[in-house]
Amino acid sequence: MTLDELDTILAARTPGPWEAAGRAVLVCVDPELPTHELVCDEAAEADVAAIVALVNAAPLLLAEIRAARTLRDMLLTLMVEDVCDTTTVDAYDAARAATEAGG
Repeated sequence: MTLDELDTILAARTPGPWEAAGRAVLVCVDPELPTHELVCDEAAEADVAAIVALVNAAPLLLAEIRAARTLRDMLLTLMVEDVCDTTTVDAYDAARAATEAGG
């Protein structure tokens, strides 16, 4: 799954913040009102906590990944320009292919 696919999934979800309530996942549908919408019930409490934490952290995590990839590309470009030997170019190509395969 790519970062863009994750962005699409997050954009389609009910906006948060999401909260855990025992074995249920709730999402605040209106920050001005104390009302919540049930997203999931009867899940293990550890799963509920993980879902809530990851959904709430996802936008920041995606931004951090994008920033790290931008920095990686800049550094690898500088390495190729400075050294410009076959080994460095091959390492750059391998690193880029590996991270693009993961999204």
